[in-house]
Amino acid sequence: MKNLQRKIRKNYKKILGVGVILLGIFLVWNLFANQAQKMESIEEIHEKVNNTEFIFLKGTPSIIDEDKEQNFSKIIVDENEIKEIVEILKTTEVKDTTQNVIELPLNFFYIYTLVFYDQDGKPIDEYVFYPQKLYVIRTDDDRLFELSEEKHYALLEILEKSIKPEPDFSLVFNNVLENPIEIITLSDGRKVYSFFEENKVTNQDKVVKSLQDALKEDELLLNEMISYMQYETSLNDGGSAVFKADSIPTYKSRLYVNRELYIASCNTLSGDKDIYIGSDVSIATWCRNSE
Repeated sequence: MKNLQRKIRKNYKKILGVGVILLGIFLVWNLFANQAQKMESIEEIHEKVNNTEFIFLKGTPSIIDEDKEQNFSKIIVDENEIKEIVEILKTTEVKDTTQNVIELPLNFFYIYTLVFYDQDGKPIDEYVFYPQKLYVIRTDDDRLFELSEEKHYALLEILEKSIKPEPDFSLVFNNVLENPIEIITLSDGRKVYSFFEENKVTNQDKVVKSLQDALKEDELLLNEMISYMQYETSLNDGGSAVFKADSIPTYKSRLYVNRELYIASCNTLSGDKDIYIGSDVSIATWCRNSE
């Protein structure tokens, strides 16, 4: 026994070195094995997506209006539409980490859920798309499919054409002011301000009203206006966000308006939740983040 102990003491550095080498080999092997497993799972995802025969598409508004239908849904069977959606997902970069949904700024858009089915009608995958963010989330493991801006808007165009109706109203804003005027206090306590002297709405029956009256009579919901606008930017103040509409409607901004328009929806840490309507993005500076 003593001889054995002497040998161990004499050769402990060699033994320790061998142990370190073996540990290193194990760690490297484990790393490659895990990476291979991840890559395999990504290929499996793409294979599933490639076998899609039809897609159930559901759009849910994140801000609920109890007086209106809450959800829109559609089964996509058109081969070209399915092919476009599949191609977007198959060519996006997959982030190899599972994580919970990142907290978004104010959600005035529809959240889209896409359930993919095979030819036997069996669900094979499910994805959630947030129009404010450049990714799609796979619900099975919260894996992110990171989209380029081009692919993001391509997917948004397909989904909104499929599911959302065209706006049935148009807006006119004229005579820019230096300081905003208060239009109305909404039922939830938010105040709506405008940097325009003229704020008018024309409904589907060609009846022209002031924006104040349209909001007061709930004929035009502010959230509905914003849902047709393009998400522009967020502020580092707790959750304020800015939305934009161009004078020519596109799939990015489908609001019918006579000029470039911005809406800042405040949601500051100090509790400012007011709304500002103006002609440029600087209206966001009116969101107050101090008591």
